[in-house]
Amino acid sequence: MINIKTTIVSRFKVNKVFVIYLISFSVATSIVVSLWLRDLETIVGVFFFIVSTTFLFSYIWSTLYSGRIEYKRAIGLYYFLVFVSILLIMLFTLLYDRTFSRYFDYGTFLYSLASPVFLSGVVSGLVLGDRSYVFVVLNTAIVSFLFSYDMPFLSEVVMLTSIVAGETVLLRKGAQSLFNSIIAGSGALLFFVISLMLIERIDTYIALFAPFSSAITVLFSTYAMLPLIESLFGVVTQIKLLEYANISHPLLKELIDKAPGTYNHSMIVSFLAEAASYEVGADPVLAKVGALFHDIGKLKNPKYFIENSGSVSTHEKLSPAMSRLIIMSHVRDGVELAKKYALPKCIIDIVEQHHGTTLIRYFYEKAKRISKEEVPEEIYRYPGPKPRTKEAAIVMMADSIEAAVRSLNDPTPAKIKEVIRAIVNYLFSDGQFDECPLNLRELKTISDVFLKMLISFYHRRVSYPGVSDGGNGGSSSGSKN
Repeated sequence: MINIKTTIVSRFKVNKVFVIYLISFSVATSIVVSLWLRDLETIVGVFFFIVSTTFLFSYIWSTLYSGRIEYKRAIGLYYFLVFVSILLIMLFTLLYDRTFSRYFDYGTFLYSLASPVFLSGVVSGLVLGDRSYVFVVLNTAIVSFLFSYDMPFLSEVVMLTSIVAGETVLLRKGAQSLFNSIIAGSGALLFFVISLMLIERIDTYIALFAPFSSAITVLFSTYAMLPLIESLFGVVTQIKLLEYANISHPLLKELIDKAPGTYNHSMIVSFLAEAASYEVGADPVLAKVGALFHDIGKLKNPKYFIENSGSVSTHEKLSPAMSRLIIMSHVRDGVELAKKYALPKCIIDIVEQHHGTTLIRYFYEKAKRISKEEVPEEIYRYPGPKPRTKEAAIVMMADSIEAAVRSLNDPTPAKIKEVIRAIVNYLFSDGQFDECPLNLRELKTISDVFLKMLISFYHRRVSYPGVSDGGNGGSSSGSKN
C-alpha cells in the first residue's frame, strides 16, 4: 500500500499543473452532473469518484502500461474517451427518442439500446491497446448510471457489451479487430436484449433491431473519433500503424531499391518481433512496423553495410574510427529520415533505441589491435538511448540475433540456440534492458520464440541433383524441405 501511495504521489508532484487540471475537471463535471440530476448533493460524491478513479488509473498506468503513451496524454485521453462515450450515448438516445417516439411509444430505455453503448470498449481498446481500457468502460458505465435515472439497466448494458468488445479488440490486433469488436459488442447486446425481453416479458420485437443500429452508430462514431484522437493526443492507433507497413511507403520502396539486403533483414526482424510481442504482451503491430523501419538510416550509405555489399567489405580500407562513425551514423540518419517522412514518434523511438548503448565490438577490437594507445570503449558505443519499451527491446534483440544467425556457415539448431543465448545474456548483462519493463521470464519466452522461428527460416535443405553439383547429376527429384 505504501508503494501505491508513493507511486501516485510522485507522479502528481511532477505534474503540478496537471493536478490543477484534474481538480478543475472534477469540479466542473460534478456541477454538470448535479445540475442534470437536479440534485446538488451529488457534487461531492461525483467529485471524489472522479478523483479516486483517476488516481487508481494513474497507478495502474504507471506500473503496468507506462511507455506506450505519455502520462499526461494518457490521463487526458482517459477523460476524453469517457466524456465522448457518454455524450454520444445521450445524444443518440435523445435523437431516437425525439424522432421515433412520434411513431413508436417504446420508452427511452429501448431507444438508448440503439445508441453506441459499447463505443467506450471499442475505441479505448483500439487506442490504449491494453486492459487499462477497463477503467474507461467502468467510468462510462457509472456515469451512465448517474445520467440515466429513467433508463434502468443502461449502465449494465454499457459494462457488459463494452468489455466484450474491448476484449475482442485485444484478442486480434490490426484493422480486422475493429470489425470483430463491433460484431462481438452487438452480439452481446443482442443477447442482453433477448434476455431482457424474456425476463420483463417485453413483446416489442422492434427492440431486436437495437444491436444492428448500435453497431452502425459505433462504427461511424469510431471512424469519426480516431482521427480526432490522433491529432489531439498524438496517439497512433494500430489501424494507422498498419498503413505504414504497406510496401508502397516511399521509405520502404527506397529501401528495396537501394538497400535490398537491409530490407530483407528488416523483414525477417519484423516477423521475429511481431511473433515475440504476442507472447509477452507487447504491441505486435508496433513491433512489426518499428522493425520494418529500424534500419532506414542505412539508406544514406548502403554499401558500407555487409548485407548490401556481398562478401566484400568496404571497411577494409577504412580506419576503425572512420568505420565507427559510418556505422553509428545510421541511427541518427534513420531518425532524421523518419522525421522527414513524418513517421509517428513511437516508430522514431524504436529507430533511435534499437542499438541502445551497445558496443560496436568488431571495430573496437580492430582499433585495439592496430592502436599503440589505449582505446576508450565509450567512443565505440552507440549514443543511445537504451530501449524504453518492450517493443524497442524486442526489435533490438531480433536485430542482433538475426544478423548473427545469418552469418553462421552452418546454422544448426544447436548453433542458433547458442547465438540467441549469448546475445540475450550480453544485452542483459550490459544493462541494455534497464529502462524497459521486460523481466527474465519474458526474455526466456522471447528467446524461445526466436529459436523456433529462426530454425524454420535457416534450416538445412536437401541438395538437388543437377543443381548443387553443377548440372552433372541429372534433374532434381524429391520434395523441398
